[in-house]
Amino acid sequence: MEPDVVRRALDALGRKIDGESAAAKTALRKRSAFSEVLGTAVDKGYFAENPLARVKWQAPGVSEEVDPACVPNPTQVARLLTAVGRLQGRGPHLEAFFGCMYYAAMRPAEVIHLQISQCHLPKSGWGMLNLSGGVVTAGKEWTDDGAVHEVHSLKRRAVKATRMARNCWSGLGYRWDELEEGGISTPLPWEGSGAPRGRPTRGKPQVRRLLSCP
Repeated sequence: MEPDVVRRALDALGRKIDGESAAAKTALRKRSAFSEVLGTAVDKGYFAENPLARVKWQAPGVSEEVDPACVPNPTQVARLLTAVGRLQGRGPHLEAFFGCMYYAAMRPAEVIHLQISQCHLPKSGWGMLNLSGGVVTAGKEWTDDGAVHEVHSLKRRAVKATRMARNCWSGLGYRWDELEEGGISTPLPWEGSGAPRGRPTRGKPQVRRLLSCP
């Protein structure tokens, strides 16, 4: 494959359908997938070497800066969680769900997989959560048992690896106790209200109530 052809392909991967530049991470992710495809072609004998190795390409810069105006402060987060917990039905479930994400920096899939046996929740001070996996939506067409969800290992870690996450939210302990007293026997306190696991419902009346919360 000629270098000019590879370079044009890389430039195309860095743009959206409308011709505008794609996000830097999107371009890098597509470049990585393109490299995997060419590597497979090398394995099958279509190329002697990966054509990307002979092309100089300037990867777009990646900005990791976060706009502070887009991030709620701790006081706002506490008020939002309190408002969510007051909602009927899934309110307490979602309060625990989003509380884990904010205070323990957990991924949604890790929160869904969390069980009470993995939690050390003291009455005061920092607690510890021993994370061992995540529940992801794969689709029943792609699972061995026909289930919609699958339990995966932690992202970018070995199959049986675990990760300790510190949790400073005392609300997780009392919220979990409250859910269990209410008859929730499942180890996943945000499940059991009829909505698909891992996909919290978002209704307009609920959003309006949250926005009007004092």
